[in-house]
Amino acid sequence: MASPGLPTALALLDEVQHLFQLQAFQPGPFLAAAAQEAVPRQESLEAVAEVLDALRALLDAVDAFSRKAMGIRLTHLLADSPAPPQLRTLVVHTVTAYAGNTDLLRRRLAATLRMERAAAEALAEAVGAAADEVLALRCQLREGVLAIARQVAQQALPWIIRAGRDRWRPDAERDRLRRARVDLEQVSASPLRIAEASFDSRLRTCPLPDEEPEPEPQGPDRFSLIEID
Repeated sequence: MASPGLPTALALLDEVQHLFQLQAFQPGPFLAAAAQEAVPRQESLEAVAEVLDALRALLDAVDAFSRKAMGIRLTHLLADSPAPPQLRTLVVHTVTAYAGNTDLLRRRLAATLRMERAAAEALAEAVGAAADEVLALRCQLREGVLAIARQVAQQALPWIIRAGRDRWRPDAERDRLRRARVDLEQVSASPLRIAEASFDSRLRTCPLPDEEPEPEPQGPDRFSLIEID
């Protein structure tokens, strides 16, 4: 049974408070918990929206966890450093912005630190290396969460397509289902779409696709109507 807030996965992030816990943290259990909880309760748009929005919130939680992890590493790294305390605060709050470009962080730190050039470069390198570790873990967690989002979208699409073709449903409901099909197809192709906005907000921007013809009923083959004595 799915849980709207994915509490087990969130708890695994929350319980990391010290360096030894961070060093022992593994993406596997976190992603397994998220996958187990990210299951819609039923075949309804509300249930799918609940899960995708929970995964969107989990991406935000991963970013918060990354900032916390950087703070933990810097607490130890800078314990005996003459670097000002504002440095730790600045790097913690901006570390995710350097994903894919920690060399820029190194250069900025080396240029900013008021100490001998060799010492500044050494400290900048150490902070950059810590950021590399934090951001590599962040990348693993985010990719795993996005893979779960893709799976949720792909598993929901077949029944959403069928429901959107059901002319017994009210027009407003069918329109919403058809827009949901567009959104979920986009999530399947690029799951990072869930980070753009909530499910309902995304649906409001989705175009209403053209009606599709009902599938032709599969009647008996004409030759099967010929009796063979």
